[in-house]
Amino acid sequence: MEQLPVACVCRHCDGLATAKAMEPVTIMLVEDEGLLLFEFEEALTEAGFNVVAFSSGTKAMDYLRSAEGAAKGVVTDIRLPDRAFDGWEVARIAREIDPEVAVVYISVGTARLTGRRRAFQTASCLRSRSPLRS
Repeated sequence: MEQLPVACVCRHCDGLATAKAMEPVTIMLVEDEGLLLFEFEEALTEAGFNVVAFSSGTKAMDYLRSAEGAAKGVVTDIRLPDRAFDGWEVARIAREIDPEVAVVYISVGTARLTGRRRAFQTASCLRSRSPLRS
């Protein structure tokens, strides 16, 4: 793995340290609105993440259950058109596979955190309103 020089401000080194370049983290993005899917995917990619993007919960579930499904983070719209898999369900199954997966929920509306949904609000979850409001 490539060694990169990095500036350091700690009191234990001389200001220049060497750090290993990190492997990009894979984020699974689930959004049914095409323009938002494109914009989020582009922003996450520019931030250095590997992004696997899906427009439905069903496709996201297929990925999670496959051998390639090794996402370390999930960014999901809460309201997806799938009857079987909304964003809550996508996150629940992602957490069953990897309890440490970070989750960001996105909603244009005001999805209430009640009942089973409240169980998903943990230290590694964020809920954010979509940048576009209806």
